[in-house]
Amino acid sequence: MRLGKYFCFVSLTRQRMITDNDKPISLRDVARIGFRHLWLATSIFLLVFGAALAVAFLLPKSFVSEGKLFLRIGRSSVTLDPTTNVGQIVSMTESRERELSSSLEILKSHELLEAVLEKLGPAAILQQDQALIQPVAPDASHIDDVIWDKSLIKLKKSLKYDPGKNSNVITVTCTARSPELAQQILEIYFTAFKTHHLQLNRTEGSFEFFNEQTLALEKQLSEAKERLRAAKNRIGVTSIDDEKHQIELQLSSLEQSVSSTQAAIAASDSKLNVLRRAYPGVENEQVGEVSEQAVASMKGELYKLQILEGELTANLSPTHPRVVALKDQVEKSKRLLAQQEFASEESNGLALRASSEELQRRYDAAKLTLLKLNDDDINMRSLEQQVQAIETNYIKYQDNREQARIDGALEDERISNVNIAQYPTYRPKAAGLDNVVIILLGAIAAVFAALVATLVSEFFDDTFQVPEDLEASLQVPVVLSVPRSRSQIFTLG
Repeated sequence: MRLGKYFCFVSLTRQRMITDNDKPISLRDVARIGFRHLWLATSIFLLVFGAALAVAFLLPKSFVSEGKLFLRIGRSSVTLDPTTNVGQIVSMTESRERELSSSLEILKSHELLEAVLEKLGPAAILQQDQALIQPVAPDASHIDDVIWDKSLIKLKKSLKYDPGKNSNVITVTCTARSPELAQQILEIYFTAFKTHHLQLNRTEGSFEFFNEQTLALEKQLSEAKERLRAAKNRIGVTSIDDEKHQIELQLSSLEQSVSSTQAAIAASDSKLNVLRRAYPGVENEQVGEVSEQAVASMKGELYKLQILEGELTANLSPTHPRVVALKDQVEKSKRLLAQQEFASEESNGLALRASSEELQRRYDAAKLTLLKLNDDDINMRSLEQQVQAIETNYIKYQDNREQARIDGALEDERISNVNIAQYPTYRPKAAGLDNVVIILLGAIAAVFAALVATLVSEFFDDTFQVPEDLEASLQVPVVLSVPRSRSQIFTLG
């Protein structure tokens, strides 16, 4: 009977696998499933919940200290390194991102980590125990390099950096096993960073260099000014530009005078030629000293004779003795007047030529003076440019020397463009979730895991558990069902 039932059980199992059972699931079925897999669900629940309890009470706690550094953006250091201003440089403004990136690289440098290790000792970092703090001597050689490197790696992993967004503040956090140790690590780390940042922006020997150059330029400037003063005394003028302007005005006036004199000479020569053509041989006739008044008087007398000649010619015949005599007198007066005008014009021409020569001599002398002033001006400007160039360099090096002096004073006082915006905090509360929250989440996860295990186990279990399942599958009534004992189940298994 047991074999037949077992054989029938196998056949029914196959039949169930190909039959679609549309019977609805009731609360009784759900409860039956739960009780059937009670041991599995309880085991999974206890396992997950026990793991949550272990995490809550057995794992070591971590404590976090947070500090913030503020960087004044716009220059790499408040010290204004004077060596960056020497000579011709290309202006390049560093961006905020680049400057913050540089500061972050300095923060992550091994020099700062080693400074913390030297203050606390490797044992305090590796074992996370503040009681093991022991500063390292500068000449200590007993520390193993492997232990030192492990300490550096662990210390580096305990530090986190956040430059922020659109901010000049860098947030640094340190995680340790105690709040005191986390705070102390961060305090030493910040102090080492400020010192290291200040040293990186400091140029050694800059004050001595600029002081030496300033003294040398001061001597050169004094010599150049002395040469300029001697050149001004030699020229003997207060302003070369004003003197050149006066000479240029004088040259312009002389040039006009020479031109007008040359024109007067040409007019005089033309008049003399006219007189020669009208009265041939007039230049050979000697006359006494002729004045302008005598020439004007003779012109008046000639005018009267010409009027009288006109009257006689109108009343008498041209051959009348009085008319002939008057005409002869008029001709003689004209020739005499021409002789006097020729002599006067000739004398005037000589005077004009003498004046023209004098004007030309003065013009040439003024031009030579102007040329000399031009040479002196070039020499003077060259000396002034030398003085100006030396003076510019002298002022620049003098300013740089002062900046180098300020730089040294700032370093002595440990002043930089890095400030601590928030000192490392002391947080006695451990980081992460509270134990209550961990236990609560563990309980929820345990219940969920037990439920999932029960459903999975039921899904893969294809046996008939109650007579109703058998009736629904075969569509025949069950006459008798005999439950198996534990020993039978074990024997059949």
